[in-house]
Amino acid sequence: MLRYKNRKRLSLIDDTCWLDVKQSNAIKKTVYYTFRQEILPYLPVTMFKKYFSSDFGRPTKDIQSILGLFIIQALTDLTDAEAIEAYCFHDTVRYALDLNRDAYLAERTYYAYRAKLLGEGNEVFEQVLERIGKRLNLEHGIQRKDSTLVGTHLKQMSKLELFRTTIQLFFKELNKRHPIIFSRIPEMTRERYFPSKDQETWFAAGKPSQYKECLIDAARDVLLLIDRFAQHASVAEVESFQLLQRLAKEQIHVQDDIVEVTLDKQFKGSALSNPHDPEARYDGHRKKVGYHVQITETCATSKELDNPKIVTQVEVNPANTPDVQTVVPGIDRLEQTGLKPDVLLTDNGYDSDDNHQELIKRGVELVCPPSGKTPDGLGVIDFTLDEDGKQIQKCPADKPCLENRVNEKRECTSSYFVVETCRSCPNSYDCPVKITKHKAKLTWNWKQPRLEARRLQFAEDPEMKKLFRQRSGAEAPMSILKNKMGLTRIRRRGRLKITLAVFLAATALNVLRTHQWLMRKALEAMSKSKMLSNYCPSVALYHLFCSANPGSRIQCSRRDDRWGMAA
Repeated sequence: MLRYKNRKRLSLIDDTCWLDVKQSNAIKKTVYYTFRQEILPYLPVTMFKKYFSSDFGRPTKDIQSILGLFIIQALTDLTDAEAIEAYCFHDTVRYALDLNRDAYLAERTYYAYRAKLLGEGNEVFEQVLERIGKRLNLEHGIQRKDSTLVGTHLKQMSKLELFRTTIQLFFKELNKRHPIIFSRIPEMTRERYFPSKDQETWFAAGKPSQYKECLIDAARDVLLLIDRFAQHASVAEVESFQLLQRLAKEQIHVQDDIVEVTLDKQFKGSALSNPHDPEARYDGHRKKVGYHVQITETCATSKELDNPKIVTQVEVNPANTPDVQTVVPGIDRLEQTGLKPDVLLTDNGYDSDDNHQELIKRGVELVCPPSGKTPDGLGVIDFTLDEDGKQIQKCPADKPCLENRVNEKRECTSSYFVVETCRSCPNSYDCPVKITKHKAKLTWNWKQPRLEARRLQFAEDPEMKKLFRQRSGAEAPMSILKNKMGLTRIRRRGRLKITLAVFLAATALNVLRTHQWLMRKALEAMSKSKMLSNYCPSVALYHLFCSANPGSRIQCSRRDDRWGMAA
C-alpha cells in the first residue's frame, strides 16, 4: 500500500524534540533544513502508483523520504552502502528526510525502490525545478548551455579483451538458460574461455607477438557461434548473442576465407566498446567511453546582477552526439516546461546557421562565437542582394550583376560580372569575385551573408561581447557535478542507471543553489534589520533630547530633513 505524509499541512507536533536548542539553531543554517522545508513536501509520488495499491497491501516506506534519500545521496556523493547507513543512523539525514530515529532501510529495499525509479528521473527533476521556480520567482530570460562527458564504471578494453569478454558473457547466459545446449558446444572452445582451476587461460598463455593470432581465433569463434545458433529461436533472442552478432557486423570482415578484424568506418564512434554497457559510446575528442551530458542553467546579463543560477534542463546522450544537434530539441523541451529563454549563450560547438534560423522562428536569440574567420577584404555581405537573399543586384563598387544562376538544390548562387569592369576596379584585390580570362564569377552560399554579419557583430559589438562573457560561468555546474557529486566516473552501468544518476545530481545541485540563495537573502535581510534596530534607539534618544532642549529645535529640524523624518 502506497504511503507518504502530507507535509504541506502544518503539523502541531514537534517531531524533532531530540534536537536541543543549539543543535536546532545550527541545523537551520544547513542545506538539510532547506531540503526538509522547501523540497521534501513537493517530491512527486505518482510514479509509484503503478507499483503499489492505494488502499491494499503492506504499507511501503515513506515514498518522499526514499526519493529524498536518493537526492541527498547525490548531493553528498555517497555510495549505496553509505546512503543506507545514513538513512538508519545519521541524524542530519533523518532530519532532512523527516524520519523518526527508529527508521530502518534494508539493502534489498533500497535497490528495489531505485529500480522502480529508473526512467523517472526527469519527472523528479522537473517537479523540484517547478517548486524552486515558484519559491525563488525564477527569471529564465537568459540561459547558458554547455556539455561534458561523464564516465561510467567500465574498463577500456582492447579488441582481444572485447571479443573474449563478449563470448564469456554469452557462454554464462547460455549455460544459465540452456545448460544442455551449452554442453553441446565443443569442449575445446569452452575451455578457451572457461578453463579449469589448474589450467592457464588460453589468452594468458599467448605471447605478445601472438596477439593477432589470438584475435583472429577469437573472431573465428564468434563467427562459429553465430553460424551455429542463428537459426535457434530461443538462443537468438538472448541479449549476449545479439552482442556477438553486433560485434561481427562492426569489426569482422571475411573475404576468400580470410578473416580480418578491422572496424568498419560507418560504425566509427558507435561501435561496441564494452559488452557490460552496450549503449556506452566512444568520444573521439576526449578519448574516453561514457555519455554526453548537456546542462542548461539560468544566468544574468552581467556579474553585478544577482541570479540563483538554477539548472533548467538536463540531457543525456550517447558520447558521440555532436553539440550542434542538441540546440533545437533542447529549446523545444524548455518551451514545453514554460522555461523557454529569450537568449541562449553557448560555445562555438553549438553554432550553425540552421540552429540560428530555427531559434529565430521560436523567438530565441542564439549568442555564440561564429564559426570561421572574418574575411580580410570584402565579403558577400558588402554586395547588394535582393529581398530573398538569393541573388546579387550590385557589387560594392555599385556595378550591376550580369547574371545570377540559382541552384535551389545546393542552396547557392553563381553571380557573373563584366570582366573588363572587374579588372579595372580598384577593389579587385580585396573582392571575392574570381577573375579569369573570359569571366568574372562569384559562387556563394545563401548562408554566407548571415555568417559574415554574425562575425562582424561578434567582433565589433561591445554589448554582445559583454553578454557573452556570462557563458564562461557554464563551466561551474560541470565542475560541481563532476568533482563534488561524483559524475567524473559514475559508479553504475547502463544508460537508464546513468540517466537517473545524472538527473538526481542535477536536482541536488538545484537544491544546493536554492539553499545558498535563501541563506544569502536571509543574511541580507538580517543585516538590514540590525541596521534598523541600531538606528531606532538613536532616533528615540534624539527626539527625547529635542523635547528636553527646545533651543536646539532648528538643529533638530535640519537633521530631520536629512533623515527624511520631518513632520
